[in-house]
Amino acid sequence: MTALLFSLGGYAEYAVASIWARKPDAVSWTDAAALPSSAEAAAGVLRQLHVKPGETLLLFGGGGSAGVIATQLAAAQGITVISAVGEHDEALARELGATPVRYGASLPGRVRALGPVDAVFDAAGKGVLADAVALAGGPQRVITSAPAARTHHHAHAAGRRRPPPAGNRHPPPVHHPHPQLARAAQRRPAARDMLPGPTRRSGW
Repeated sequence: MTALLFSLGGYAEYAVASIWARKPDAVSWTDAAALPSSAEAAAGVLRQLHVKPGETLLLFGGGGSAGVIATQLAAAQGITVISAVGEHDEALARELGATPVRYGASLPGRVRALGPVDAVFDAAGKGVLADAVALAGGPQRVITSAPAARTHHHAHAAGRRRPPPAGNRHPPPVHHPHPQLARAAQRRPAARDMLPGPTRRSGW
C-alpha cells in the first residue's frame, strides 16, 4: 500500500490542481477542506434533478453544509427554493434566498400553501422521505441522502436508473446519490461563512 501511495502521489507535499478557489481569510483550513465534498454533492444533486429557472425546489436540511450551498446555487439560477429548517436556521435560509418552512407535523401543509413543488432534495436524510415524495407528486424528481436501507421506495444509486420490469406495480425508485452525499450532509462546518459574496451569484 505504501508503494502504491508513493506512485500516486499520496505523500506529495504539493499537487497540481485543475480547479481551485482562494480560501477566505476568515475560514480555517479545517473548514475549507470540508467544503469541496459538500459543494460537489449539492451541485451534483441539482444537476440530477434537472431543476430549471422558474421551477420550485423543496430542500430538507437547508441549514446543513450541503443544504446551504444548494440553496445559493439554486437561487442564483432563478430557482425558487423552499427550505425546511429548524427555528434557529430560519434567518439564514432567508439570507441565502430561500423561503423557510419550519419542521413539524404541519410542514406539508405549509409547503403546499406556497405552491406546487417541482423537485425535492432531501439533504436531511431522515424522517422526511414520505413527505418529500408526496409533495413532489411522486418519486421521479426526489433525491435523498438517506442510506438506501432507509428508503422504502426502492432507493437505488442515481445514474443506474432502469425501467421497472413489465408488470411491476411498484412506484419508480427514489434516486439515491453517491454515498459521498450522505457523508457530506452529516457534516456541518460553518458553511454559511465559507462562501464569499460573489460565489452566491455564480452558477454551478
